[in-house]
Amino acid sequence: MTTIPALISLDIETLHQKVPEAAVIAIGAALFVDGVEQTDLRLSLLIDVDDTLKYGISDVDTMLWHIKQGHEHVAGLGLFQDRSTHLLRDALNQLSDWIASAKAVATSAQIITRDPDFDIAILNDKYQALGLIPPWRFYEPRSHRTREEDLRWMQELLGIEVAPTYTKYTKVAHDALADAVSQGEYLCMLYRSIMEVTRKK
Repeated sequence: MTTIPALISLDIETLHQKVPEAAVIAIGAALFVDGVEQTDLRLSLLIDVDDTLKYGISDVDTMLWHIKQGHEHVAGLGLFQDRSTHLLRDALNQLSDWIASAKAVATSAQIITRDPDFDIAILNDKYQALGLIPPWRFYEPRSHRTREEDLRWMQELLGIEVAPTYTKYTKVAHDALADAVSQGEYLCMLYRSIMEVTRKK
């Protein structure tokens, strides 16, 4: 029986919007199997700001944007240095180990990011800068935006209610783990709605 594809949903927070030079401040990831998040496998990493700026850049506009999101948001990024953080090398190694663990659970899991040209390009730059091998082949990561458009198109084609866009369906938290989870949940919701209809036909 066809099931919802296994998904590795990945998100990062950065201190700049420039690709691929932006400094990475947080990484979040979640695994979904048969449309259900494996909550015991969540990954949430905060990266030491001084260390990450050795390998990436920041800018005033992005920093001000983070500050305007409020105290809780800034604290959640570890920028007050009151939370446990990781050196960038350690964080990337942990991400690689986590993806290997996720694929051990679901070998066919697809890596999904909101925009691989942003998230994956920036992470690839950091892996390269540190002489590390990324935990994905160049052709593996998939676009959440493209998958969203395709699945909403299928809903329309099948004559079922078309779901709101992702940004209207859920409030983007700009917290790496929270956004990774919500991105995965959204796609699973779309898959589920289509499968429910097609199984009845």
